[in-house]
Amino acid sequence: MHKNGNFGALDVLSKKELKVAFRNLGLKHSGWRSKRALKHADANGDGFISEEEMNQLVKYASRWGFTIN
Repeated sequence: MHKNGNFGALDVLSKKELKVAFRNLGLKHSGWRSKRALKHADANGDGFISEEEMNQLVKYASRWGFTIN
């Protein structure tokens, strides 16, 4: 997603950013997947994935065969 670790000005990922990232990874249905990922990983319900919530996002995305090295 953000290869350089830069989450943007607010240090969060939005649903739109997740959708673009999933599309760039070659996933079909990136809109649906981003919505589900946000629902799964957004612990505080603010509509964004913060750095603190990133582990949950990675756990969720690992279901699709992705790994972090």
